[in-house]
Amino acid sequence: MSFRVFSFLSTIIVFTALLFQGCGLMKKPMAGQGILVGEVSDRSALIQVRLTVGESLVDGDLEGVAGVVEFILKNATDGSEVNRATVNASAYRDFIARVFFEKLSSGTQYEVSTRIGADENHLVDGPTASFKTHPGKERSAPVRFVVVTGMNYAKFHGDNRIDGEIHLMLNATELAAPYAGADKHLGYPGLETILKMRPDFLWGQGTMFTTIHPKSHAQKRSEK
Repeated sequence: MSFRVFSFLSTIIVFTALLFQGCGLMKKPMAGQGILVGEVSDRSALIQVRLTVGESLVDGDLEGVAGVVEFILKNATDGSEVNRATVNASAYRDFIARVFFEKLSSGTQYEVSTRIGADENHLVDGPTASFKTHPGKERSAPVRFVVVTGMNYAKFHGDNRIDGEIHLMLNATELAAPYAGADKHLGYPGLETILKMRPDFLWGQGTMFTTIHPKSHAQKRSEK
């Protein structure tokens, strides 16, 4: 009798899971913030994707969701696969999956594609990117790069979690009003120009993304 009850309950659980998945009630991982390639040197690069519930901000936030990201790195010249890695995205790291690819060739163009999903058995195509490694200190070669300062995302869009008193103490100036131009949804106006210039590297000085000024964020990080 107990075996029949167990089998019946198992059937209900499986059916419910399939029903939720079919109706779209389960949170399907997306990459609403795209892909980021950073700290590129002559031999290595960091690449990351944050899995999200959707692609649109809700109350100034984009909710994260657990899942899996597969990174595939290829040589852009001949299309040969250089490396591949699968990384879990969990709440512990704010649903960010990050991989460190090393032993790359200097002065070389690479392409990285991703596949994302709730688990390794349900992956779909994710965001892609390309980057070029530095030529290295042993070579003399032209390099195109752009330097930007203080492109603070929270201040640009306006984040009411920023503590005005702390900002004044750390910056010796009052918190400025957020950008209010008609093209605000496009991000910092200078970014469009940077894209047209197609630099090899972007050097971001100052605060771009931070967890130090909103009190709630700083507290969460210190508790971890």
